[in-house]
Amino acid sequence: MKAGLIPYLILMVVLLGLLSGLMTANRDSQAAASGNATRGEVIFRKGMNEAPPCITCHALSEGVYSLGPVLAGVRERAGNRVEGLSEADYLQQSIVEPTAFIVSGYRPIMFPAYAEHLSEQDLRDVIAFLLTL
Repeated sequence: MKAGLIPYLILMVVLLGLLSGLMTANRDSQAAASGNATRGEVIFRKGMNEAPPCITCHALSEGVYSLGPVLAGVRERAGNRVEGLSEADYLQQSIVEPTAFIVSGYRPIMFPAYAEHLSEQDLRDVIAFLLTL
């Protein structure tokens, strides 16, 4: 191999690594990109349009009593729960159709009408917040 090619090969490897990272970040955060995580946290903590706050049943850190699954690390778990569903898609379905997937050890007691009380943007915002956990 000629010495003059080495800088080009290094550049190509670096560019391919950057491109791969950008593609992964884009795929994993499509919902976050269309949602406002800061606003989503407010909805999560305070509720909206007569929908109860998510924090009522879901703790954000381990070691805290929670009626529903603790949401610390939910992004990693959500992406592996149902084959074919991304993290965002799993969370969306879990919110608007809460009996679709019941986590082992928990009862199906989640508020069933978030889809009726939250707009699509509200849901995207909450999901964007959840993807930051």
